[in-house]
Amino acid sequence: MVFLSSQHQTTHQVTLFIGGATAQKALFDELCRLVLVDETDATLRQLVHEHKHPQVRWVERSGGAYKRDDLEEVFTESSARRGERERLVFVFDRADLLTESCANSLLKLVEEPPGGVFFLFLASRREFVIPTIVSRSVIFEFSGECVAVGHGLVALFKNPQIATHADLTRVLEAEPLSEHETKQVLDTLLVYWQDSFKTALEQHDLEKQSQAERMLKLFAYGLDRIPMPGGAKFFWRTLFLFLEKK
Repeated sequence: MVFLSSQHQTTHQVTLFIGGATAQKALFDELCRLVLVDETDATLRQLVHEHKHPQVRWVERSGGAYKRDDLEEVFTESSARRGERERLVFVFDRADLLTESCANSLLKLVEEPPGGVFFLFLASRREFVIPTIVSRSVIFEFSGECVAVGHGLVALFKNPQIATHADLTRVLEAEPLSEHETKQVLDTLLVYWQDSFKTALEQHDLEKQSQAERMLKLFAYGLDRIPMPGGAKFFWRTLFLFLEKK
């Protein structure tokens, strides 16, 4: 276990990572640095990766966005840790889903974290994070990354013939999207189906041409109707319903 020392006193206790895969890796590396005596130990790093390290708390959401009840453990354990030397790290891997009321409730903790308590936040873009968090964090920003490429909706709409309502619901609950991320997913799918259409033309595959044309029309329709904040789930359910129509 890692404890506080004179070296650790200069460590930032509130950090915000902005970006996609590179930001996620940076957060993971920082997490290992904070709680592991030997950061290169593969077994211990795997423990962190599997969310099983005893000094790390991954703050889970009970729904789409964080709710006040989701933060109870944060407040309870932070208070109990005052004066203790062992480190405790809270990770919010979707800081963009912290509502203003939740972020404000964290205000005192992130302004003056108890000794040995650390907060790591992750979001795809800075502007999606409540100013309460942004203004009190040391920020590491990794620009130029698109978080949409690996999103579950991309895989689902690349294989519409096997997609089900249950699949859609599972993805939307597990990977909530902002309106900006919805646009990124649509752009990614448009590129994929444009390439598919070109390949089908070259191979004279009329069936695949027809499918690609249908998907391109669907996503062009979606681009003209990007949802307002909070409307992403309804938007994707609507597209899926159109997809089912023959």
